[in-house]
Amino acid sequence: RDHEEDVLRSTDFASTISLIARRTAGSLRKSADGETTLSSARVELVDQLCNILACYRLKSGEAFSAPPAQLLLPSKLQLLPLFVSCYNKNLLRASVPTKGASRSSIPTPSADERAYKFFLSSAAIPGCSMLLAHPNIFAVDSLDNGAGEWVVPTLAGVRSEMEQSSYHAHIQLPQSVNPSIACLKDHKVYLIDDGITLYCYVGRDVPAELRTELIESDVDRGCWISSSSDAGNSLQRLVWQLRTFTNVSGGSESTVRPTYPSTIVVISHGSHRDPFDNTIMKLMVDDSMGGERDYSDFLVGVHKSVRKLVDNRVIR
Repeated sequence: RDHEEDVLRSTDFASTISLIARRTAGSLRKSADGETTLSSARVELVDQLCNILACYRLKSGEAFSAPPAQLLLPSKLQLLPLFVSCYNKNLLRASVPTKGASRSSIPTPSADERAYKFFLSSAAIPGCSMLLAHPNIFAVDSLDNGAGEWVVPTLAGVRSEMEQSSYHAHIQLPQSVNPSIACLKDHKVYLIDDGITLYCYVGRDVPAELRTELIESDVDRGCWISSSSDAGNSLQRLVWQLRTFTNVSGGSESTVRPTYPSTIVVISHGSHRDPFDNTIMKLMVDDSMGGERDYSDFLVGVHKSVRKLVDNRVIR
């Protein structure tokens, strides 16, 4: 029991989900079978999660003695169920017609979109794997507590030259928002990072004055983040931070982002028929979509499966 408990205690979350993402995407790329493979991949991914949690329950002394009605997660893998739930929705969900569209419309996600995400997932580094499944969303219409400003770490005491070199100035990010339709307000502006693209999402009821401060537009060039106002410059600095580092709470050479996501400004029209609005709605992975349950219902199902495995003392 001690061996398995030590493994679970020392597991690195980012490396674990990177391995899961690479293995899942790689196995699908080798198969020519479409929906059947996606369905079996979703089941296999949930089975892996349930087996890990059942192993933790059976092999950890603390977890073994806890009440069975409680779903226990290893301290280093607290976000593993969230990753599996969102990966199933974001990359493994079945193709369905866009909501509000006719039956003849192209299903979403398209084959090209799915293939591109699988390509990125099969080569995902630990620092970016969670983003491909669960986007980071920040409300940026009203920045406070130093958000959008430079932060220079203070070094207390004498430190080695190598340790000092790991500290870098970075941009303070605002509090994140859950990727759920219920959390997106029509009067606010959001910066959404899905690992591939940075979306500046402007709600349909955002005041014209704020929109002018943050966004510039031109008939020929479209829309872009303003660099002629204080609010626009703060937003530009947030974009720089997300483009440069994979760690949203700081910056160092070990967390430099290997990709350079483009920035797309989306002005919401509040319509499911709008392709840009629809793109943002597809990123709300905390909600139920494509036949997949929302996160709360997903956890209930996982808990039932884990209890069944533990009761039968079966770990596949």
